[in-house]
This record gives sequence, structure tokens and C-alpha cells, in this order.
Amino acid sequence: MPFAETFKRAMGFPVQGQSVNGFTVERSEVRHEGTGEGVYRYPFELTVAGAGGRQGVKAAFRELFSFRRTVFSGYGNPYQLRFGKVEVEGIGERRYIVSGRGIGVRIFLDTELRLFLEHLRGSGFLKEDAPTETVVTDYLERYQVEARRKRPGR
Repeated sequence: MPFAETFKRAMGFPVQGQSVNGFTVERSEVRHEGTGEGVYRYPFELTVAGAGGRQGVKAAFRELFSFRRTVFSGYGNPYQLRFGKVEVEGIGERRYIVSGRGIGVRIFLDTELRLFLEHLRGSGFLKEDAPTETVVTDYLERYQVEARRKRPGR
């Protein structure tokens, strides 16, 4: 499972002292909770300061909270990460609490790729004797290297 630190790094979650579109992050906290069945939740809370009201905060963080990312757990299993619903609460003096929950769901790429290759074979787009095992293995190895290499915002 991807722990909270992995979620924060992969999603480009802001840290204390960072400025995000005119709002300064005063506090940044993310936890992780396993729910079973390959699903993890990442409750988070940010305290930010800046001018613009609640709508300004939502606009400033819109791009971050629409981000999706695939990461690998320590065991090599792929997970799709995203943010859920986000709430913004004013706490006075141009300060706001931004809270919500990220979600991580395990992806079964191996199974999906094999099913897709069988579909291609059945549709005549792939020869009957095509080496699907090596195609899947090679793709997964290359995909894992590529997914680890990328960083949010690049």
C-alpha cells in the first residue's frame, strides 16, 4: 500500500511554508487509512493564509486537487491516486482550513492487459501464436520504471 508520505510526494501535496497561487501553507497534514479490498484513504488538512476568500482558496488549489497519479506500493502493486471532495472553512484573518480525503485504489494491470490481449487475439488483431506473456511482462516492467521516474508537475 502507498503510505501517506508516498501520497504526499506523488501528488505534489504542499508543505509548510510553500506558497500556492498566493496562499501560504501554514500547516500540512496527511494520514493514511486502509479500508480493505485494495482501497486506501488519505485524510488531509491544510491551514493556509492569503487574500481571496473561500472561492479564492478553491481556485488556487483546483489544479492540485484535480490531479491523478499512478504509483507503486513497496510490493510493486500499482495504485491510482486522486483527491475526493475538498472543503474550505474560513477561520478568520484571511486564514482557511482546507480539508478532504485522497483515495488510492489498487489497479490490476496484469489482469487487464491479459484480457485486452485476448480480446485482440479473438478479434483477429493479434496472431494466435503471438507471445502475450512476454508482451505483458515487458510492458509492466517498462511501465513501472516510467511511473517511478515522473514527478508531479513535470
